[in-house]
Amino acid sequence: MNIDDVTDILWGNVPLAMGFVATVKVAMALSLVLSFPITLWPMRQDIIETLSETLGTHQQLTPAAYYSLTYISLLLIYLLAISISSAYQMVGLIGSVTGTAMGFFFPGMLALRDPGGGWRLRALGWCLLAAGALLTVIGITSMDED
Repeated sequence: MNIDDVTDILWGNVPLAMGFVATVKVAMALSLVLSFPITLWPMRQDIIETLSETLGTHQQLTPAAYYSLTYISLLLIYLLAISISSAYQMVGLIGSVTGTAMGFFFPGMLALRDPGGGWRLRALGWCLLAAGALLTVIGITSMDED
C-alpha cells in the first residue's frame, strides 16, 4: 500500500492522505518505542534463566554481561525494525514471531523449567524450541517484498 492507494480511499484528497499516512507512521513508531521495555525485560530474563540452567550455573550475571545481553538484544531488534520497509512486512513479521512464540517457545520454556518433568519433558521442550525457531525463520524469510 502506498500514498496513491490511500489517496484513492480518501476520495482523491492528497493532503488528507499524506496527513493520514504521517499520523499512522508516528503512531506506529510511538507504539514500538513505548512497548519495547515491556517486551525486552521478560525476554532477557528468560534468556538468562535458560542459559544458567542449561550451563548448570545459577550465578547472577556480571553487570558487563547483563548490559551486553541487553544492548545486543536491543541492537538486533532495532536493526530488524529498520530493515522493515512496509507495514505488511511488519504485520507478517509480528504474526510469524508471536504465533510461534505462543505455540512453541512459551510451552517449550515451560517444559524446560518444570523441575519434576524428567528427561522426556526436557527433550520435548527442546524440540518445541527448535520447531519454533525453524517456523520463525520460515515465516520471516517467506514474507513478501511488496
